[in-house]
Amino acid sequence: MLAVNVLAVLASVLPLVLTDDLPYLKLIPSYGEVYDYKFEIGKPAQNVSLRLDIGSGDIWIPNLADFPNCTTEVVSQSHTRTIASTETASGCPSNGLYDIELSKSGHYFNQSSQLTINASYVNGNESDIQVNQTYLNYIEIFGNYVEDEVTFKDDSGASYKLPDFVFVSANDSNVYSGGLGLGAPSGSSTSFLKAMVEEGYINSSSYSLSLNGINASYAELILGGLDSDRFIGPLVEFDYIPILDTGETFGFAWSNDYPVIPLTGLGVTSSSGKSLTFSRSFTDGFTSGSYPRPALLDSRLLYSFLPYSTLIEIAVQVNAYYSSDLDTWLVNCNVSRTGFLDFHFGNLTVMIPLVELLYEAYDNNNTLLRFQNGDTACSLAILPDYYTGYTVLGTPFLRSIYMAVDVDSRKIAMGQANPAFISKAASEELTTTSLVGFGNSTARSHTRSAIDPDASSIPFAVPNNVTSYSSLTLTVTNDYTSSGMTASSASASTALISNGEVIIGGGKSQSSSNISASAASDVSGSYSKSSKAIGSSLALGKTHVFGGLASSTLWQIGCGVVFVYMVLIL
Repeated sequence: MLAVNVLAVLASVLPLVLTDDLPYLKLIPSYGEVYDYKFEIGKPAQNVSLRLDIGSGDIWIPNLADFPNCTTEVVSQSHTRTIASTETASGCPSNGLYDIELSKSGHYFNQSSQLTINASYVNGNESDIQVNQTYLNYIEIFGNYVEDEVTFKDDSGASYKLPDFVFVSANDSNVYSGGLGLGAPSGSSTSFLKAMVEEGYINSSSYSLSLNGINASYAELILGGLDSDRFIGPLVEFDYIPILDTGETFGFAWSNDYPVIPLTGLGVTSSSGKSLTFSRSFTDGFTSGSYPRPALLDSRLLYSFLPYSTLIEIAVQVNAYYSSDLDTWLVNCNVSRTGFLDFHFGNLTVMIPLVELLYEAYDNNNTLLRFQNGDTACSLAILPDYYTGYTVLGTPFLRSIYMAVDVDSRKIAMGQANPAFISKAASEELTTTSLVGFGNSTARSHTRSAIDPDASSIPFAVPNNVTSYSSLTLTVTNDYTSSGMTASSASASTALISNGEVIIGGGKSQSSSNISASAASDVSGSYSKSSKAIGSSLALGKTHVFGGLASSTLWQIGCGVVFVYMVLIL
């Protein structure tokens, strides 16, 4: 009855267009953690796969002239999530490369004059075609603006052509896979979604997304609309929260172009239904505060980044041990069956199965780690947000939600992904009988207008009830070096790695002094790494939800402890 009432209200203010004709893309999971789709660029067509990036607004592709070419299909990858990890075993862009010299339709694009330049002639004003960009997930690209034809097919076989599309041909990057940006564009790049609108394929710069869980054989991206069967419970709408970056690390001082939503708290629920809500207060090691806390959604980060004190509360519940050898938290993989990590967003609670938050753990020799009792060890896919400077919810979170985004109106609606479709994603085809379009006309009707920015709501969505919403801002914090802190000692429960075995210790964690607290990024690899000093002292009690797998350890983290974390960005 509630769904019917909501639908009736929405119909009175915004016509809902039922259609089976929306572009539907089956994204292919790469290593089960990030998601790719195949495109053809230029004439003759050059095949590349682009990686889903909901935070960026750009399409960018590695350049054949400057990246090593993969001559054979990569069949394996280093399991180790450390400095040695790259996107492919051979360290090359296996998703394909673009060469403007091989395209008869390709031209450089001058962002000052908005004119194209023949690929065989670039004048002395090369800076007018160049782009140097760092994205919020710390992916860096350097290259040239290029205009060329972009084509692709959806899962039904329907073909889509985007002529004169401006994208970045990257000469250098710290990752090897190009990006399919679904956000607001930066610089002179063409917005992929807006180009789809202008060609009449969809009505508005909008999409919906279901990643379908870590074990799915495909993820689902619907351009221009959403599927009402893909979520359960309420679909709750949020306006984007603005970002303040006074240091202009990412090329702006203030922006409202990114999917940032209010995280109002966390907790845990056991498989038997027993629940625990964590403290509303938090410390990230340097500052203290209370939820709600702005959180960026990102589809190219393999981890989520939460306040340090909240991470410790999670570690207590799942009995995780910090390993300085691997710079991660290790946990018994069997905890995956014991319950959920709950993310609260006002009147929306999303329950993330613990299996989505665990990766099998390997040592630096690619040996699968086991505890002394023989149980398999997993890495917790959560790191402290002093690493990034702000809270981020990456693919371990996104795999359990359904989201619909109206980019032009800077709105996102989010709900719990329907577990029935998650379980079917490996074997069954999508049915499209319940697809609903954004906008005021039939999809692919060749109307060339985006959704009215004054439209009231995303279809099926209900308002959120987060108070003091207008006062929230995501502030980029990158001044940790000024603290002058160095490492001292800790009495946290730790784990040592020896010959593929995890040895639980109760002593002091290893640490190094005078580690730089500035973020670092290796432009030739596929990872970012960072060191931050932890400047707070906290103790947690020993109430546990998950039964026998949790321990009664009292965690005490001392002032000035330094942990070094690194994350694989794909």
